[in-house]
Amino acid sequence: MVFGTSLSFAVSATPAAPSGAPPVRRLGTNVMESGRMLFYKAPLNAYARSQLGRLGTAVPYVNAVLALPPEWESKPRLPLLVVCSPSGAPAVPGVSGYTNGAFAEGWAVLAADGPPLPADKDSVMWNWATVGSALDYLHQADPNTRVWQLAVGGFSGGAKRAACVAAAAMESGYEVKGVFMGGCNEDKVTTGALLYRAGPKFQSTPMFLSNGNQDPIAGPEWGAAVKASMERSGFRNTRQETYPGGHRLDTAQLRNALKWFGSPAGR
Repeated sequence: MVFGTSLSFAVSATPAAPSGAPPVRRLGTNVMESGRMLFYKAPLNAYARSQLGRLGTAVPYVNAVLALPPEWESKPRLPLLVVCSPSGAPAVPGVSGYTNGAFAEGWAVLAADGPPLPADKDSVMWNWATVGSALDYLHQADPNTRVWQLAVGGFSGGAKRAACVAAAAMESGYEVKGVFMGGCNEDKVTTGALLYRAGPKFQSTPMFLSNGNQDPIAGPEWGAAVKASMERSGFRNTRQETYPGGHRLDTAQLRNALKWFGSPAGR
């Protein structure tokens, strides 16, 4: 099963996927929001292969999921939210936590995982290697997806990873519309900018911090400190919001962030 030119999935006896790549497999409707969940295996790209020496394990491919919103066929230019997880934890199972909010705003969602790794080996570089491989395979299967704009998001440790993955994506030529950081208590945006040399354009990317007012791990005071740190590093398009509750992803604030990323005010 491969992408068609109109972003529909067409059954084909001779898939137009990259040579030697595992087949893309379509599953059924996402019951929660009537979207499509596409699970696939993507071969490692060159950057991912360069990172293998750090892992100490053989990795033939990465597992990925692409969740498409209802009526996605009529939208040739979909915005895409890339979801990140904390180091040592898989991202693919967590996608369902983001689909309700993303689908409501017309966004697709993507996540990718390599093999299970301890946190000390599951580096930011490897995280981008898995996401980048999943994106490269998606673009080869359907070149139309190359024009999709990206945002990157995560919660807690995943928020920190999202900041660095966004910088890596921008360095690789993607248009990054924003970064959503839920329950974040450390400035990794500055780290990502230094690590991937994303340049001045990254400093104008919308950065949305979301903190629960009863969160003992990453409450509003932590979010305010992260925001201040980013601003000292030259990031000039930051926003912090709070919500009632503890250390949990808030779907309403995710929706607010995606709206902001897609609006002129976000830029």
